[in-house]
Amino acid sequence: MNPEAELIKGCREFKESAQKNLYLKFAGKMKAVCMRYCPNEAEAEDILHEGFIKVFVNFNKFSESGSLEGWIKRTMINTAISNYKKRKKEKLEKLEDVHEDISDPIQEEQLEEFQFSQEELMKALNSLPENLNIVFNLYYLDNNSHKEIGLLLGIDETTSRARLSRARKKLREDLLQMKQSKRGFNLFKILAK
Repeated sequence: MNPEAELIKGCREFKESAQKNLYLKFAGKMKAVCMRYCPNEAEAEDILHEGFIKVFVNFNKFSESGSLEGWIKRTMINTAISNYKKRKKEKLEKLEDVHEDISDPIQEEQLEEFQFSQEELMKALNSLPENLNIVFNLYYLDNNSHKEIGLLLGIDETTSRARLSRARKKLREDLLQMKQSKRGFNLFKILAK
């Protein structure tokens, strides 16, 4: 029996050693997934722990037709989205129902001349408003369609598309502004000429 099959068998039998090994094997990758959906590291760790509890409790629902890592990742994403909805409800935030695409004056070609570090990209992503960040992550990083995003977040597809458009626009603006401030001149004035 291969090591992953033994790990699966042990988790299905609720063996503590198997659960610990599963956690140690996937915790780092899954924390990175949680960080994409949470406003801070402490909350990401809470989501990680809550997600692993769900994994252990529902391990018998894992069908071995897919990958174990993929199933755990989906559990983490669903846990993060549930947490987002709960926070949204607690804060009584009202999601915008924007049903139009936003015009985007900043072209992607303007960004192609720059190279961005992973730190700069993460800073720009983390600066997005939470409702835009979640749609961006679900669409680009987790390959969900707008229909799937709508079902996960309880919004319609058009709202998902509008939020993705706004997220892309804000990311472009923030990245250009980062480069502009490093160079010490107003890139927008130059680009407007």
